[in-house]
Amino acid sequence: MRTVRVYSDKDLCVGTTVNLQGDAAHHIARVLRMRTNDRVVLFNGDGQEYAGVISDINKKTVIINLKQASSSCTESPLRITLWHGICRGGRMDYVVQKATELGVHAIQPIFTSRGVVRLDKQRSRKRMTHWQRIIISAAEQSGCSRLPDIHEPRSLIDCLTTISPGAQYLMLDPKGPTGFGKLMTNSKDMTLLTGPEGGFTEEECSAAQAAGFQLASLGPRVMRTETAPVVALGIAQNIAGDLGGAR
Repeated sequence: MRTVRVYSDKDLCVGTTVNLQGDAAHHIARVLRMRTNDRVVLFNGDGQEYAGVISDINKKTVIINLKQASSSCTESPLRITLWHGICRGGRMDYVVQKATELGVHAIQPIFTSRGVVRLDKQRSRKRMTHWQRIIISAAEQSGCSRLPDIHEPRSLIDCLTTISPGAQYLMLDPKGPTGFGKLMTNSKDMTLLTGPEGGFTEEECSAAQAAGFQLASLGPRVMRTETAPVVALGIAQNIAGDLGGAR
C-alpha cells in the first residue's frame, strides 16, 4: 500500500495530535476515503516526516496522532531558483508542478516583453494562491520534504537587480553558443532563466548577459515554454547527482 503524504502548515511534534481541516482534511476524507486507524505521513517543510494514525475523521476534520519522526533525504544538492516567463494558465501550472517535483528551491514568475499574460494585483494574488496549491500537491506526491518558495511576479528588469555574486546564472536561448550541461560549474547555487511563449527580445538577452547570465542552448530544436525548463532542470539535477547521475 502506498504511503499517503499530506502537507500541513502546523507545528508538528511526536506525541501530539494534529487537527486537519480545509483542503488537507477534504483530500484525506473525501478523495482518498481514508478511515480511523489508517496511517498518514505529515510534513510541514522542516525537513522531517511525521508518521501518524488517524484517530477520528469526518467530512470536515481529521484528527491524527503523531507517532514517529524521521529525516527526509529527498533534497537536491543544488539550490536552484527558476525564473520563468509567465505563460498561459495550464502551461504555467505545468512548469510549477514539474519544477517542484524536480526539487527546485524557489520559483520566480517574471513578466517579459513578449509574454502574453498580464496580471493586476488582484489576479496576481489569485494566481499565487493557485500556484501554491499546485506546489503542495506536487510535493505530497513526489516526496519533497520542503516546499519551494513561490515569489510574487516581477518584471525581468526588476529581477536582474537582485543578482548576487557566487551563484551561477544560466539563461536558455535557442541560439546560445554553448550547451546547457557544458556550462554548469561546481556552484551549488543556480538561477535558471527561461522564457514565455514568445521568447526573449534581444534587449532582454543583452540585459541579462550584462547582469551576469550566460546564454545556454538545449540543442538544435526550439522547445515550448513549458518543456524547456523541465529539460534543463532534469539535466542540472542529473549532473549534480540528484537523479542518479554523478558529478
